[in-house]
This record gives sequence, C-alpha cells and structure tokens, in this order.
Amino acid sequence: MNLEVMPAILVKDRTTLIHRINLTMPHVNSMHIDLMDGEFVPNKTIQPKDLHDLPHTNYVLHWMFQHPEDYIPSLELDAIHLLHIEAVTRKVFDELLQSKKRIGLAINPKTPLSSLDPYLNDVNYFLVMSVTPGFDGQKYLPNVEDKISQLRKMRPNTNIEVDGGINADTGFRAARAGANVLAAASFIFSNPDVSVPITELKGALRRGWKNV
Repeated sequence: MNLEVMPAILVKDRTTLIHRINLTMPHVNSMHIDLMDGEFVPNKTIQPKDLHDLPHTNYVLHWMFQHPEDYIPSLELDAIHLLHIEAVTRKVFDELLQSKKRIGLAINPKTPLSSLDPYLNDVNYFLVMSVTPGFDGQKYLPNVEDKISQLRKMRPNTNIEVDGGINADTGFRAARAGANVLAAASFIFSNPDVSVPITELKGALRRGWKNV
C-alpha cells in the first residue's frame, strides 16, 4: 500500500484531458479521471470514446455512470475502474469482476458504509467521496472522516482514496483518518505551477499518516 497523490481530471473535452495529463505526469504516478453520464450525476464530462491512445501512465477511472457495465468490458485502456455502490448491482459487479478488469468501489457522503459490507473482501480499492459528486470546486465534508476511519479499521491494508474539496489542510485530515490516496482537482489546476500544490499534498499525506 503506497501513499499517493493524483490529479482529479474533470473535463468535457479530450484536448483538455490530454493537456492536464501531460501537465501533471512529471509529478505523479497515476491519474484519476472523472467520467459522468448526466444521468447518475447532473453533469456530463468526457466519455469512454475519448479514452483511446492516452499518454502512458497509471489510470483510475471514476465511473459516475448509471450503467458503467455498458462500457467497461470493451474499454481497452488498462485502469482501475471505480464503480459507485449506489449504481451497481451484485450481478453487474460479479460480471465485471469476471471480465478480468480491475474493479474498485466508490461511495457517496450520504451513503452508509454498511452498503459496502457484501463487497469488502472482493476488491482492494475504495473511493470515499468527500463531496456530493458531479461538480468540482465543492467544499470538503469533514464528516466523511469517520467513514474513512471505520473503513481503514475493517480493511487495514486496502487502498482508500478520498476525492472532493481536497487541499493541503483537508488532505491532511483525510490522511489522518486513514486515506492513503488523495485526489485533487481545483487545488492542483488552479495553480499556474501544478508542482507546487502536488508537493504540498504529498507533504500533507505523509504528515497525516504519521498520526494514523
């Protein structure tokens, strides 16, 4: 289990997607890409058709789709696919696991952690949303720290990512609660020099883990 900072890329066109990947690639090991269908959340971003021939790095795809199973099996990009527990059924989940894709689970702030119970031993990557998904620039919800902490106790060696309103302060708090992966959008891309906020987040992550 590694400590990792990822740019969260929430964009509406492929040109901006490629630009943001290339801009941050020298400073990180992985990219978090947000995919929204306008149905599961009230916003629409880049679509699966835009994910061809991306720069070579590690990818985490955050599927804010009502039916991600319609796209994941045929997608050639090697990635971790994060499915929302609010959208997935056990049948769909099992079918995607059998497709040999790397699967993780995401959970919204208002969704009880117990909804993950039937799946806890099936995946090794969880995303705890610290905002209601759909738009960037939202304020971090500190009450998700209890959920992170409980999940860390239940799965001490799993990957727990946090996404939403993450900056150096909230990133420290999320890491202290037990998150080992921080995804940030506005905090990184609002700075003309993306290396500065990324370095700050890496420091916050390390400091937070010293308090775990």
